[in-house]
Amino acid sequence: MVAGSSVTLWILRAIFRNLSSVVSSYRDVVVAYIGISVVVSFAICYYRGPITEPRLLDLIKWLLQAVGLLMVYAGCQVSLTYWTCRFWSCCAHCHLWDLTALYFII
Repeated sequence: MVAGSSVTLWILRAIFRNLSSVVSSYRDVVVAYIGISVVVSFAICYYRGPITEPRLLDLIKWLLQAVGLLMVYAGCQVSLTYWTCRFWSCCAHCHLWDLTALYFII
């Protein structure tokens, strides 16, 4: 099992290391592959109909939320903004709003 995962990680690292050169060299092939994948995926989804199982809908919802959270986290490049949001979320979580209001009154 260790050798299998090590080989897989080695292959993935090699792919991601060379991804920019592959995309720049074979841009037309990559665009065609993505386009064909989109069309085939749409055709299969159109044929099978909408997803109705609640568990699968929950999994899709959680996956989209996780991707959105990762995008927000990756988009926060200003550390001051991150720490300010973190501070205010901690204040809201710990119910420190009453203490801060009391401080401003005094």
